[in-house]
Amino acid sequence: MVAGLPDEIVNRYSGYVYFPFQDQGHVPLWFEPYLQKAQRDSRRYIMEDRFSAIRAAIGTAGPNDVVVIAGRGADDCMEYWDGEEPAGIVRGWFDDRIEARSALQKLSVLQQLDGKLERKVLPWGKALDQMDTIITM
Repeated sequence: MVAGLPDEIVNRYSGYVYFPFQDQGHVPLWFEPYLQKAQRDSRRYIMEDRFSAIRAAIGTAGPNDVVVIAGRGADDCMEYWDGEEPAGIVRGWFDDRIEARSALQKLSVLQQLDGKLERKVLPWGKALDQMDTIITM
């Protein structure tokens, strides 16, 4: 659950089987297109993977947009739970500044794809309402 969403947005999706404002990894595969459509329509994207979130924010930003990466300070590592009990905490290197710089360096490649790749909303590509089918088996 994401705190702070306007009631209008939360109520719009109250009939969904799964709440659409959560990381894609927490819903069944069949629900992903609906989750993506809800997040795309409201322009609020939930990503727990910091690496993906930084790259998506920078890649989606327009010419006059500002990307703010906040919440970790000067930490250059992250702690992950490895699924083991009792204390399965793994510490791994991750520096927001380096990842943001790397994403910025890759923007020139993305700009070469303009016209072929819609980058204003996530997931990049065609909007679900423009696709022939939503779910393929």
